[in-house]
Amino acid sequence: MGRAATLALADRFDQVVGVDLSQPLIDLARHQRPHPRIRYQVGDLLAITDPQGFDLVLSSTTLHHLPDLDAALHHLRRLVASEGTAILIDNVASQPTPPGWVYRLGAVREVPADLRRLGWPPAWWLLRFRTSTAWLEHLTSDRYLSRQEFEQRYGAVFPGARFQALGYAHALVWHSPA
Repeated sequence: MGRAATLALADRFDQVVGVDLSQPLIDLARHQRPHPRIRYQVGDLLAITDPQGFDLVLSSTTLHHLPDLDAALHHLRRLVASEGTAILIDNVASQPTPPGWVYRLGAVREVPADLRRLGWPPAWWLLRFRTSTAWLEHLTSDRYLSRQEFEQRYGAVFPGARFQALGYAHALVWHSPA
């Protein structure tokens, strides 16, 4: 979940757990947004457990990165406490993830605007970043669902959920029965 969301939730819940795979991002959150009711944790989503479950499980623009969406959805459902809520937000797209060359072409196309906006050194850095192997592997590994696929797959695990279109993203809101 985003660092800002974690901080906002800390004002409403007794304890908040913010999880990310990235140690640098967790370190940044701890430094920029410390709060006595937040526990920031480096970890894999599928490794998170809590015997009582959570009153709120929030995932924002993460699930399209996971290799087994169905396993992640079932795991998230198990994390929701009785009478708790799940809010799952993820990017959606009507087309499959494009190949790397599309992202490379886009990066080159952006260079003139980046030069005008940022100047030479930052624009050069941005071009190298956007065309780096690690970034392209990250982008091309994304597996987006269409809105209809999102509602079918998420709804199968969270029956009775409500769905909301959020521009490039789609959201599920589900309340666990008692």
